[in-house]
Amino acid sequence: MLAPVSVCLLASCAASRFLPDEQRVESYAPFGKRQVDSEYAETVAAETSASEVVQAESLAEDLQPNPALISEPETEPSSSEDIVPILFASEVVEFAVKGDSLTLADLENFALESNPTLAQAAASVDRSQGNWLQVGLYPNPTMGYQASEVGNEGHFGQQGVYFEQEFVTAGKLGLSRHAANHAWEKERFALQAQQQRVLTSVRISFYKTLIAREAVELSEKLLETSDRGLKATEAMLAAKQASQVDLLQSRIERNNARVLLRQAQNRLQAAWQRLTSFVGRDDLDQSQLVGNVKPDLKELDGSEILAAMLLESPQLGAAQQEVARARAAIERAQVEPTPNVLAQVGTQYDTSTNYTVANVQIGFALPIFNCNQGNIQMAQAELISAEWELERIRLDLKNRLAPVLENHQNARVELTQYSESILPDAKSSLDLVTQGYQQGQFGFLRFLTAQRTYFQTNLDYLKSQQKWWTASIQIEGMLLNGGLETP
Repeated sequence: MLAPVSVCLLASCAASRFLPDEQRVESYAPFGKRQVDSEYAETVAAETSASEVVQAESLAEDLQPNPALISEPETEPSSSEDIVPILFASEVVEFAVKGDSLTLADLENFALESNPTLAQAAASVDRSQGNWLQVGLYPNPTMGYQASEVGNEGHFGQQGVYFEQEFVTAGKLGLSRHAANHAWEKERFALQAQQQRVLTSVRISFYKTLIAREAVELSEKLLETSDRGLKATEAMLAAKQASQVDLLQSRIERNNARVLLRQAQNRLQAAWQRLTSFVGRDDLDQSQLVGNVKPDLKELDGSEILAAMLLESPQLGAAQQEVARARAAIERAQVEPTPNVLAQVGTQYDTSTNYTVANVQIGFALPIFNCNQGNIQMAQAELISAEWELERIRLDLKNRLAPVLENHQNARVELTQYSESILPDAKSSLDLVTQGYQQGQFGFLRFLTAQRTYFQTNLDYLKSQQKWWTASIQIEGMLLNGGLETP
C-alpha cells in the first residue's frame, strides 16, 4: 500500500506559524517524484525460457510447407504431404522493441504524474488542511471609535476609542480542530485510494495490451497459414487431387482468419487507448511496450487476503476517520451552549471637564432557549450513519472479494491444465492429424479442424492469462479500480 501523501497550497502568509514542519508540503508536483512498488518494476521484461523457444522453432520447422508448391499453384503437386501450413505456439512470443523500452514501472510513474484524478484528490486534501487551520484560529479583536454626549452644552462631548475581544471558552477551538483533523486524515486516505485505483487500472490495461498483442500475432500467423492452405488447395484442385468442397472450406477458413485478425487488432487498439488514457499520455509508442505475461500460479489463501484487506484498505481507513470525526463533532456540539465571553474596554476624553474617562463592558449569551439541541442531534445521527457505513464497507469488501477470488482460482486451474495437458495434447493431436493427412489417412477437412482447434486452444489460453492477471491485480489493489472516476 502506498504511503499517505499530504499536499498543502495554503495562501495565508501566517500558515507556517500554525503548521508543524513535517506537515508542510509542496503542492501537486510530488506526484512526478513518487516511486512505485518495486515488485511491479521487477516483473516486467522477463524472457521466455529457451526450451519453449526451441520447441516452437522445431514445430514451425517440422510443419513448414513446400514454398515451390504454394507459390506455383498451377503446377501439379506431387502429393498431399507437401501441403502443410505453418503453425505456432502462444506460450512463446517475443516482442520487437523499437528504441527505448516502455515498462510497467514507466507507465505507473507517468500515471502518477499526469492522471487528473490525483490532482483532484490532492486538492481535496488541501481543502481539508485549510479547514483544519481555519477552525482553530482565534477571533480577531475589534477596534473602533466612540463618542457620547456630543453637543451637550455646546461641547464635543466625550471622544475616544475602544477595543473588543471575544474569548472562546470550553476548548471549542481545540475540539473544532480535532474534528477537522479527522476530516483531513479521511481525505488523505481518499488520496491513497485514488492512487491505488489509478495504478490498478494501469496494471490491468498493461497486461490486456500485452495479451491483445499476442492475440494479434497468433491471428496473423493463422491468416498466413490459411492463405497458404487456400493456395495449396487451389493447386490440388487444379491437379484434381481435391474437391470443390475442399476449396470452399479452405476459403471459409481464410476469411474467418481475416475476421479474427481484424477483431484482435481492434481489441489491441482499444486496450492501448484505455492504457494511455489512464496514463494521461498520448505520445507513447505501443511498439516499445515490454513485459512478461507468464503468471506465477501459486495458490492464494482467501481468508488471509480478506484479513489483510480489512486491515490495510484505504476505504476502511477513510471510513474509520469519518467515525472519529463524527464523534469529535458530537463533543464539539455539546460544548457549543457554553457561551463565549465578549469583553470591551475603552477610553474617552471629556471635552467639557477635560477629564479622561474609561469604560469596561463584559457580556455573554444566556443559553436559555437555544442550547444547540438540533446540532447535537444531527451530530449523533451522523455518528450512527458513519458507524454503519464502516460496517457496510467491510461487508462490501468481503462480498466483492468472493467473485474475484473465484476468478483467480478458476484461471489458475485453467492455466495449469492448459500448460500441463491441453496445449501439449492439442499440439500432439495436430501433429498426428498432419502426419495422417500427409500419408493420405485423413481428409483436408479433418486437417483444418485440427488446425482450428489448436488455434482456438491458444486463444483460450490467452483469455485465461488475462483473467488471472485481472484477478491478481484486483486482489493486490484491494479491489480499487476506476482510474478516471471522480474521486
